[in-house]
Amino acid sequence: MRWFEGPAILCVYVAITAVPVATFASTYGARAQTRSEPRPRAAPMANPYAGVTRREARALENAVALAALEPDVRVSVIEPDLAPDPEPLRRLDAFIVRESDGSLRPVIYVNRRSDILREAAAGSRLYVGVLAAVLHHEARHLSGASETEARRAELAFFHRLISLGQVPADLGHRYLQLLNQTADAVAPTR
Repeated sequence: MRWFEGPAILCVYVAITAVPVATFASTYGARAQTRSEPRPRAAPMANPYAGVTRREARALENAVALAALEPDVRVSVIEPDLAPDPEPLRRLDAFIVRESDGSLRPVIYVNRRSDILREAAAGSRLYVGVLAAVLHHEARHLSGASETEARRAELAFFHRLISLGQVPADLGHRYLQLLNQTADAVAPTR
């Protein structure tokens, strides 16, 4: 795990294994898998994620549904440029926060400027699945899992998404290959 100290909180970055979108998309053309058929129009609903577009909210809702988070875990979107020290947050897709008493806040923070969220909001089924896997990884940390355990859970979860047809199999397997390479190359630090 990589720790970032802020003015009043300690942020834990745990989605370190995510493959950069630009790397994956340029290698495998992941953008080609965006949804092209029109979706049925639903009645407008209130946006539960403050400050995000409807597309971003829909992507988050879909990812949260796939991740099947515990009822007490919330997902919140942050705008890194509004933080006192935005630079560390700009590099994160998602993170959790350790309170000053050592407990973990039951909130998964998603970076609004994350490439994963941007691609998921553009309609990529693959990246909705990737976002769900990142949320699943973070949720495992909230349940007490180590970085190694959370990575294993993330990989198993993404395999399940592929087997259920929630993400395109060809791109999903390629993403898993890159994720495994990245996990091998990046050792957790403390």
